Amino acid sequence: MIKQLFFTFLLLLGLRSISQVEFYLSNGGVYDTLNILNGTTVNFNETSSFVELTMGCKNTSSDSLDLFIKRKIFTSSWSFLNDQLCDNNLCYSPSGSDFTTPIEIVLGLGEITVLKSSFLFSNTNVSIYVRYYALDENLNMIDSVDFSLNNATSTNQKFNPSEIVISSLQNNSEIFVSNTSNYSKLNLKIHNILGKLINERVLYYPETKLNFDFAKGTYLVTIDSNGQVIKTKKIVAN
Repeated sequence: MIKQLFFTFLLLLGLRSISQVEFYLSNGGVYDTLNILNGTTVNFNETSSFVELTMGCKNTSSDSLDLFIKRKIFTSSWSFLNDQLCDNNLCYSPSGSDFTTPIEIVLGLGEITVLKSSFLFSNTNVSIYVRYYALDENLNMIDSVDFSLNNATSTNQKFNPSEIVISSLQNNSEIFVSNTSNYSKLNLKIHNILGKLINERVLYYPETKLNFDFAKGTYLVTIDSNGQVIKTKKIVAN
């Protein structure tokens, strides 16, 4: 009987250890909920002196959560003038490489808080390895996500258009982009037949599937990097 109770206790403890939050990248206010970032490393290769990371942290527990956000920089090769960390409540200028927000975020069941970090670099060809933690009200870690950020303004990527494939699915309401060479941070733009920009997203992953609610008509899907057009595809929504 004691063994059974002990096993039940361990089982319940294991269930409680399942993460109570999920991290997602955010692109233009839209959360990429199909790609949960918990425990992963997201790689960024930037060509600008100003870099902004935007993501969401969702409460996936069975109750409300009081969250603190911790940002820790591990790398020693970073060099920037200043940075900023924002949540749904306030924006902070973190002090040092290990910073925890002083005010908790109260998240109801299923709610998402915006997490935004911005970096202004003082030079080029530097890198940052940074981790973001979700902490409970007692400052215990719930889960985390890592970012490896490389800033090299003097580096230009050479693209092979054949290594990027654009496919339309589900009566052209879904767009699938395969980036087999994992080119860094491509931009997807959709224009209507008159040339008006309908939607745009940043592509962070080798494979991305996006859902759109198109009106009937003809659209042009464009993949570019810093204004350099790499691939285009015309789709017709019925």
